[in-house]
Amino acid sequence: MENEYQFLTDVQVEDRPDPDWLIANILPASSLGLVVGQSESFKTFLVLDWVLSIGTGSDWLGHKCEEGLVAYIAAEGTPGLGRRIKAWKSFNDHRVTKARFLLEVVPFMHEQAQNDLLRTLEDLPEAPKMVVVDTMHRSMAGGDENSAKDVGTFVDVCDRIRKITGATVLTVHHMGKSKVKKERGSSALRGAMDTVFLVERSGKSSSMTVTCDKQKDAEGFDQIGLKKEVIKVGSGTSCILIDREASAALTEKEKEVLDVLKGTATRAEWMEKLGLAPRTFDRVAKSLVAKGYVGKTEIGSYVITEKGQNAAG
Repeated sequence: MENEYQFLTDVQVEDRPDPDWLIANILPASSLGLVVGQSESFKTFLVLDWVLSIGTGSDWLGHKCEEGLVAYIAAEGTPGLGRRIKAWKSFNDHRVTKARFLLEVVPFMHEQAQNDLLRTLEDLPEAPKMVVVDTMHRSMAGGDENSAKDVGTFVDVCDRIRKITGATVLTVHHMGKSKVKKERGSSALRGAMDTVFLVERSGKSSSMTVTCDKQKDAEGFDQIGLKKEVIKVGSGTSCILIDREASAALTEKEKEVLDVLKGTATRAEWMEKLGLAPRTFDRVAKSLVAKGYVGKTEIGSYVITEKGQNAAG
């Protein structure tokens, strides 16, 4: 009879490959991760940025993302989700991603729901690279987040998903109200995580920081500063996150490009006036959008903003 368990030698353990990264030096592949922040700290904007970056294979702030399908369980905040996706696609020039969204609560504390979720994940077009649970509180309906036993059940379900699919399972959770900056509820949650991210907003401003509070098998990254930028989406608006350092002053090349944009223009129209190579134009135009001097319409045209008009003189 074959043994159910197998002990490895020290050499066999040494020869095991190092963990891969889903987002280089940020989020490990096939791991358990936790994003923690107060309400309205932009934590869901951050997670959606990661989801769509992985779903398109785009770099995230220069960190390479492994392209693949992402399954996002959006248990709360779904009304504005569509506009947020459109805003991200418009800003990043993408039409299609491999992201899939479940716009309902999955009660992780119930065995039938666990099994139904796993079957649904297995029916996706390909095995997911990441599964997002947003938020833990809504997904623990019927459980107590202060109970080590109930949190242990929630973590066991996340780990079961990870083992069966090979995906990173990323949970979004609320920060406690104490002066200690940590997640709400039982410490059993943090103990089970490979990576913990703290998301903090600077007062009521549009600025936020992302801090690596735990990275189990690698060195944590330096604190990252981001800024929420409002962009036009159809007849309304939504937001994307940009590198806070991208809000710096205009470069000479950016001034040159901005000065020829009057009102609204398509990429071809604007580029024709400048005589720039497409790659150079796209790099400068994206930077101008990130800095808020230029906006993008839903159909992809560029429009100078009030800030851009003031800068262009």
